[in-house]
Amino acid sequence: MSGFMDCCGLSDIGRQRSSNEDQFLISDVCKSMRVHQTSLALDHQTRLFGETQGKLLLVADGMGGHEAGERASQLAIDSFVDYALNRLSWFISPSGESEEDFEEQ
Repeated sequence: MSGFMDCCGLSDIGRQRSSNEDQFLISDVCKSMRVHQTSLALDHQTRLFGETQGKLLLVADGMGGHEAGERASQLAIDSFVDYALNRLSWFISPSGESEEDFEEQ
């Protein structure tokens, strides 16, 4: 059974800071492919997407006004996104509810 989750984000500078150091990211996680060449009626470089597999919700809190706090929280988000897209092992979707249903490819 799949559900629907509508997400939104907002960050506030607060009462004590002159700038907002916090960062957040909300994204759908889905499979995709980019078409390089095809005989089908698709443009080259078309990107095709599968159904959403889940949501990614990230929050990186600033450093309390320390130097480069905004850059640090941005780097934390960027680093995790890079890790998830380029280094993280992906798993098969489970067909049941037990741990044995997860197999690393």
